[in-house]
Amino acid sequence: MALKGRAVSFDRAAEFYDRTRALSPELEAAQTEQLAAELAGAVRCLEIGVGTGRIGLPLAQAGVPMVGVDLSPAMLGVLRSKDAAALPVAVADARALPFAEGTFDAVLACHVLHLVEFWADVVDEAVRVLRPGGRLLVSQGGTPGDESTVNALRTELAAAAGLSEGEARVGLKDRAELDLYLAGCGATVRQLAGLENPTARTIAEFLDQVAQGHFSWTWTADPERVRAAVAQVRASAEARWGDLTAVTVGARTVYWHVYDLP
Repeated sequence: MALKGRAVSFDRAAEFYDRTRALSPELEAAQTEQLAAELAGAVRCLEIGVGTGRIGLPLAQAGVPMVGVDLSPAMLGVLRSKDAAALPVAVADARALPFAEGTFDAVLACHVLHLVEFWADVVDEAVRVLRPGGRLLVSQGGTPGDESTVNALRTELAAAAGLSEGEARVGLKDRAELDLYLAGCGATVRQLAGLENPTARTIAEFLDQVAQGHFSWTWTADPERVRAAVAQVRASAEARWGDLTAVTVGARTVYWHVYDLP
């Protein structure tokens, strides 16, 4: 089957992903407890875009029957090095899952849909492999307000690096679009209780990570252009906020939304 559009693989991020995206022990424990309670009684659960196992591996180790798929062999290699037995995984594209209809009680997707140009194809596949009455659990990060400073900086950086909107933001841009799409499939949505994130990065740390190529939205640009854009935006940010090591940004609360299918 020919797949439409672009989907971002994180092969290049495997070496630094856990170092730059790791959850605090407190948040990981709270998230695992919350999701495990939501998945209680499930016989088979799938995480698409499982990556290095940041979400799925703690769930599997807590007794949730998980399997995972990801585009990136390198990311899955990191996961296997942690605990190969706990969580069976396979290299697969979420737009063409290698499973029969109705295989799973639940499908999880964390920070996935914004990485796929035709994100509805991923949703369609998730719905296909879910049994009747199954559920899709999605986390796209924090609330828009939590991320407002990061989003503003990212917009400035993308413009300075010459990145188009389509290059900087590949897939889903607004979760309301997902709500509307799944409502068309007969799903109802529930928001689980927000989970407080006790860690925060500074603007200086965020800009350093951009300059080092840690974010997928920069990967289509020349690295020199990205570094030049960071220098430009850093200067304007310092004029706005002063000491950038003293200003924290990013999601303060993590949210999961559950789409219950008929």
